[in-house]
Amino acid sequence: MAARVIDHGVRYALALGFSPHKDYFPAVRLLAGVDPNASHESIPLGEDGIPMY
Repeated sequence: MAARVIDHGVRYALALGFSPHKDYFPAVRLLAGVDPNASHESIPLGEDGIPMY
């Protein structure tokens, strides 16, 4: 499930024109081989698909 949250967060940031932090690339190796879509649990990602702070 963590891989899914991270994947959605990065995709959203990229859509807004933000690049991942430089530490993302070495850290994401910890999730190598994990399919973010393998989890079927609903993950709240804000309201109407938009992050809320």
